[in-house]
Parts: sequence; C-alpha cells; structure tokens
Amino acid sequence: MPLDIQKKTPWRIRASEAAIAIVALALVCTMASIWLTNLASGHWADSEVTLASAALALGLFGMLFASFRYLRLEDREWQMARARYEARAVHTEDVDLLEITLAHMNQGIAFVDREGKVLIFNKRAVEYSGAEGSGSGVSRLALPMHVSDIFLAQWKNGEFGPNAELLPEEVRQYYFHGKGTLPKSYVRRRPNGTVLQVQIEPLPSGGMVQSYTDITELVAAKEAAEAGARAKSAFLATMSHEIRTPLNGVLGMAALLRRSGLSSEQIECVETIRSCGDALLGIIDDTLSFSKLETGMVEIEQVPFGLARLVNSAVRVSLGGAQAKGLELAFELDPDLPPFVRGDEKRIRQVLLNLLSNAVKFTPHGSVRLRVGGSQESGEPRLRFAVTDTGIGIPDSAKGRLFKEFSQGDASINRRFGGTGLGLAISKRLIEAMGGAIGVISTPGTGSTFWFEIPLHVAEAPAEAEQAASVQDAETALRILVVEDMAVNQKVAKGMLRSLGHMVDIAEDGEAALAKVESRPYDLIFMDMQMPRMNGLEATAAIRALKSGKSIPIVAMTANVFATDRDTCLAGGMDDFVGKPINVPDLAAAIARASANAPKRAQTLPSGPPTIEFDQTQFEALAEHIGADELRSIIDGFLEDTGRLLEQVERAADRQQNDEQARLLESLREAAAVLGFSQAAYECREAARSLADTAAALARIRGSLQLNVARSQVLLSMRSSRAAA
Repeated sequence: MPLDIQKKTPWRIRASEAAIAIVALALVCTMASIWLTNLASGHWADSEVTLASAALALGLFGMLFASFRYLRLEDREWQMARARYEARAVHTEDVDLLEITLAHMNQGIAFVDREGKVLIFNKRAVEYSGAEGSGSGVSRLALPMHVSDIFLAQWKNGEFGPNAELLPEEVRQYYFHGKGTLPKSYVRRRPNGTVLQVQIEPLPSGGMVQSYTDITELVAAKEAAEAGARAKSAFLATMSHEIRTPLNGVLGMAALLRRSGLSSEQIECVETIRSCGDALLGIIDDTLSFSKLETGMVEIEQVPFGLARLVNSAVRVSLGGAQAKGLELAFELDPDLPPFVRGDEKRIRQVLLNLLSNAVKFTPHGSVRLRVGGSQESGEPRLRFAVTDTGIGIPDSAKGRLFKEFSQGDASINRRFGGTGLGLAISKRLIEAMGGAIGVISTPGTGSTFWFEIPLHVAEAPAEAEQAASVQDAETALRILVVEDMAVNQKVAKGMLRSLGHMVDIAEDGEAALAKVESRPYDLIFMDMQMPRMNGLEATAAIRALKSGKSIPIVAMTANVFATDRDTCLAGGMDDFVGKPINVPDLAAAIARASANAPKRAQTLPSGPPTIEFDQTQFEALAEHIGADELRSIIDGFLEDTGRLLEQVERAADRQQNDEQARLLESLREAAAVLGFSQAAYECREAARSLADTAAALARIRGSLQLNVARSQVLLSMRSSRAAA
C-alpha cells in the first residue's frame, strides 16, 4: 500500500465523522430553537409543527446512523486492505531474502517437484551443473525446467566425460539404462577436476531437494594423507630391512658362537651381544607395530586357540628374566574357563608378554603373578587377564600418561630401565581393536596390577596342527640353495641349515642363483628379497621360467615384515615367507611346510659318513627323564666345560703331553655321547687316536658340537611346543 494512501485514508474518515457530528449538532440546535419558540408563543399544540419536528428528528437520526455505518464499513475495508498489503510485503521480503541467501550460498541447491520440474536452481548449482554454455545450446536456464532437459544440456557440454565415465556406476545405470534407483549420496568429478558430493533428500510431497558440495580440497587432502602414509610405510619397510639385515647377522652369529664350546668369559660376552641385539630388535618391532596400528594395517584375527597353551607360552618366555632377578613368577588359570576360545592369539600374547616383561622389569624383589579368569561386569562374558607385581608402583599423577605414545610414568624410568614408551600404547590400541579395555591399579611402593579384558568367545577344539618343525634324518637330507648377498647372513643361514642335517649351497645374488639352478637340482631355495643386480622377485620369476625351476619350493627370507610384503612375495611366485632375523625353529618349520607340499624325488647322497650324526633316541630319553628345562641347563654347563677342556687340550698339545690330550678328549667324548652328540663324540675319538694336527681336529670338534647343539635346540623347542599344546 502506498505511503500517501496509508496516511490520507484514516484522516478522511475521521474528518467525515466530525462533519456529520457538527451537522447533527446544528440540526439539534435548530429543532430545539423551534420547539422553544413554539412553547413560548403558545403554539406547542399545533399538530403540524409537532409532526414536522418529529419527522425532522427521525430523519436526522437515520441520516446519522447511515453515515456512521458507512464510515465503519469503509474503515474495516481499509484495515483489511492494509493487512493484505502488509502480508504481500512480508512474502515479497521473504522471497527476496531466500533468493539472496541461495545466491550467496557456497553449496548448489536445487528443488525438484513431483513432476520432475526444477523450480529452484541457485547460482552455485548452475555453476556446478555445467549445463549452461555454448556446447549445450543453453545460454541461461529458464525455470521451471525439466530434469531431463538439464541432464541433456550437461551431456552436450561433456560434463560427464565422453563415455559418462565421470559418473558413478549406479548413477550411470539409473540415468542411461533406467536401472536401479538414484543413490541418496554420491561423489562425481567434473571435467575441470572439481570433485562434487551430491546429496538427495526426498520430500513427502514427492519432490526432492538436491545439494552439491565442492569437496575438492577435502579429497586432495585425503589423497595427500594416503600418499604420505604409503611413503611412510615404504620408508619403514626399507628401514626395517636395512636394520634387520645386519642385526640378523649379529644375532645369528652370536647364537652359533654360543654353541661352539666357549669359555665362561666368552659366553658372557656372547650373551651381552645377544641381549643388546634383542633389545634393539624389540625397539624396532615396537616402532613398526605402532606404525602399522597408526595406518590401520593391523587386522585382528578370529581363530580358535587354547588358553592354557597361550598362558604357558607367555610365562615361559618371561621366566628367564624373573629367575635372573630372583623373582617368583606364577600364574592362575580359572578352571571354569573354556579350554578353547576364539580370538587373535598372536596379539593377545603380544600384550600379555608386554605386561609380564614390564612387571619383571619394574619389580626388584618379590613376585609377579598372572591371573586369568572370567568377568561379567559389562553384561557380556569377557576374558580378564591381570598381572600383579610387588614392584615400585605408579603414582596417581603418572597413571594418565602410561598408555600414551612415547611416554613413561617418570622421566627417570627411561634412564634406569630403558624402553621406548610404546609398549603400553601399542597394547591399548590392540586391546581396543579387539573390543576390549585395559587399565591399571597401583599403589606407590607396594606394586601394580595391569589388567585387560576382551570379549569371551567359546570355540571348539581346533584340528590337530601339523608339527611346524620336524627334524630331518640323514637319509631325508635336502639340498638347499640360500640366495643372500651379505656374507655374514650367508654363514648364519648355512650354519643353521647344516645343523638341521641339510646340504647347503650359497648364491650371492639372483643371477648366481639362476646359474646354480640351471646347473644342478635343488629341493628348496631360501631367497633374500633385496639384492644387487637381480632382486628376489626377479630371480623367482626367472627360476619359474626354467623347466627345472617350476616345482622348486622358494621361501622368501627378508627383513620386511608387513603383511603386504608377504602378499607381494606370494604373488611373485614364492611359496612361503620367513622373517629376519632368522632362527633355527623358523627355518625348520619352513622346511617342514615345503617338504609336506613338494613332490618327492629320489636323492643321491654323498658316499661316506653322514654330514651330522645325532643319537635322537638317547637325547629324547634323557629329556623324558630329567625334563627339557633341566636338559637345557645341562647343555649350557656342558658347553662351558667344553670350552675349558678344549683350551686344556691345546695347552697339552703345545707341551706334547699326549696322554693328557687323550684323557681330556676321552672325557669330552663321554660327555658328548651321554647327551646324544654322536658326531662330536666321533670327532673326539678320532682326535684321541691320532693326536696329529691338533688344530684341525679341534676345529672339527667345535664344528660338530655347534651342529649337534643346534639340533638339540630344535628338538627341545618341539618338545616345549607339544607340552604347551
């Protein structure tokens, strides 16, 4: 309503009402004057005057009533007109506000009615649709416009690519073939590289609202993060290989040296090397484990396993450290628990070992106890592990930092006890990945209880597994090719494989391995992955191309420990995977798996005595009577005595004391024979008979002892595994 009308209309009504009131007042005064004049003159009874006055009065009041009625109706109509005008003004203002808002939104918005006509298409939606332009023949969208017309304009503009490859498959099927339904949310790329997220919200009326959001920066950030994660994984894999490869040589040679008949002082030095190498390996493993958890590369398995075997295994590993400190290490397994459960045995064991090793580390005296039982606090059956120690305890102020990365309860702890501060952080992530919880209860100076709970899933007893590491007899010795570029790792692998009774050849790289496979048959190949000239995957492909190499089992032997590395090896034509640092049980297990799957062939063994003689019957009987742990202790003592006796033999040879040499060698022969070390006993007897070239004889004795001891360790490991199962 115009402003002047708003101002004039009420004023005119009021003025008219005032004029009518004045006229009415004048008439009343006139009538009163007439009546008073008649009354004074005595003509009041005149009927004509009376009738005229009455008629005039009635006319006056009728006129006044009609005037006021008319003015009231006009006022009401004016009020209604004003209300209608104001309503239209408010609607117009809302529409303008909506249009301005839609025009300035960073999202594209489109409203489609139930008939498929687009009623609203804001500026950003027009831009994102790519429907306008010379190619489409549409310079400006004229709404309302049918969806199919807009889609056709987009197609002509090449918005979806030459073959609509920029549209997701289900959207392409819906629009081009009429199949399926339009998804409520999907992502598509524009030809200019923009990435749009399209969301569709159906309306009760049958129409829909579509929104278009530019997520180009978000997708670019995601892709950059994924590229960074891949680069990080590649770096960690390379770092793992570069550190583990020399560490494999250090630990492997230390293990072989430990079994070669050393003096007590030399054994102590070797043990220091081994413990330092193990500590370094633990740091590497923690770093890699945490990295895999960060990148989501750790998958939680659900396989049946025995609780008793898991607990026994973890306690046995921690027993050595506890005994070295004079601690009592015990465990309690609730008899009401099922014997077999389903879960990730490897990850649970990793967490359990971390808690046990921490308890042993931070407990100067007293005991460490592991309790395994059930729990129903959360409403579902759960399996609870609790490790209680009598150690230094943890103050309340430090508990919040325990499960954080690279953090320990006290800065002085790292200086006193070492460690990366990753163990508990890794444990927490693993337990949470299994749907469980982990925590601590501690009193400074009294001790701590670290616990974790995971869902309890009862399982049936698993099928009896094949023995992972079967000992090969002389008549089943294999000819094995080890492909390794580092000399120290060549020696370690050769020594360990010979200790298992096999014949070993060495190739320094893939090209040398290919030449050896072409020149003679092999039963098994251990292949390093990263080598000069021709790496492991290239060598495997070349060997598989040979007629003689198609059926040879090839086992990858590498420091890369990610699951993706294992998959790469298997996809490249290899049959199995052994991680570095290598050890005798892992090699034996790989050989057993390869032997079980490989076709048998007749073997031509070298003439003469076997490479290794070992009285397994004598050794097994001894282990049965005195126990595996006691036998390990006896072997360790035997090795210490052997180092001393061989030093005495050398001194007696220098002094030409033949009788003393014979006596010492006979003592050593008898001790070796008791343990079942037949090859070492044979070499001692031969050396005592001739007493010639003592240095060479002693070298043969040491080599035989090294191989016999390695064979004994494999048998003891197998016995322990059977006992745990």
